[in-house]
Amino acid sequence: MVSTVSIAAMIAAAALSMILPVFLFFYYRRRQQLSFKVTAAGMATFVVFAMILERILHTYLLSVNITTQQLLSGTAAYVLYGSLAAGLFEEGGRYVVFRFLLPSRRSWSDGLAFGIGHGGIEAILLGGTTTIQNIIFALSLNAGTLEQSLAGTVPPEIIAGIKATLLTTSPMLFLVSGLERIIALIMQISLSLLVLYGVRTKRIRYLFWAIGLHALFDIPAGLFQKQVLGLFPTEGIMAVFAVLLLYFLHKGKCYFTSEQANKS
Repeated sequence: MVSTVSIAAMIAAAALSMILPVFLFFYYRRRQQLSFKVTAAGMATFVVFAMILERILHTYLLSVNITTQQLLSGTAAYVLYGSLAAGLFEEGGRYVVFRFLLPSRRSWSDGLAFGIGHGGIEAILLGGTTTIQNIIFALSLNAGTLEQSLAGTVPPEIIAGIKATLLTTSPMLFLVSGLERIIALIMQISLSLLVLYGVRTKRIRYLFWAIGLHALFDIPAGLFQKQVLGLFPTEGIMAVFAVLLLYFLHKGKCYFTSEQANKS
C-alpha cells in the first residue's frame, strides 16, 4: 500500500502547484490592482509558445528528423538545445505579447500579473494535474482497484511501473515536486518583469538577458533528465537561483516606478 505520509505529501504538492498561483493572483490583485486580462495573456503565452510551438519543434528535431535526433542524443547537445529552446520560446513569447498585443501595459504590476499567469498555468498543467493523477492512482492501488480501472487502456507493463513508482518513491520526493513549482513560479514572474522592462525602455538586450537566464535555469533540470545530477542537487541549484531572483523582484520595482525608466 502507498503510505498515508506519501499521499499527504502528494496532496501538499498538488496544493502548492494549483492553489498558490490562484492565491497570489487574488492577493496581489487586491494590493496592486492586477489585470485579469494581462494574467490571462500570460497563461495563453505559456500554452501557445511552450506547450504547442516548442513541443512541435521538439517532436520534429528529437523524433521525426533522424539526423537531428542523433546530433542531439548526447548529454551536452541535448541539455544545451533544450535549455535554449525553452528560453527562446518562452521569453520570445513574452516579448511578442508585451510588445504587440499589450502596448498599453508597461507597469510593474502588469509584469507581475503576466508572470503569475505564465508561471501559474505552468504549475497547474505540469505539476498539479500530474500530482492529482498520482493521488488517484495511489488511492486506487490501496483500494485494490488500480489494475481493474486501467485494464484495457494501459499496457500491463505501464501499470506495473505506476505501482512501482508509487510504492518505492519516498514522501519527500513527492513533496519536492510541489516545491519545484514554487521555484519555477518565482522564475517566471522575474523573467516576465525583465522582458517587460526591456520593452518599456526599448532595450532589446534585456530580452537576450532573459533568454540566457532562462536557459541557465533549465540546465540543471536537463542534467537531471540525463541522470548527470541527482534530484536534490538539482533542486538545490534551482533554489539558489530562486533566492537570487527574489532579490531581483524586491529591488526591481523601483526601476518601473522611477521616471528614469521612462526616459531611458
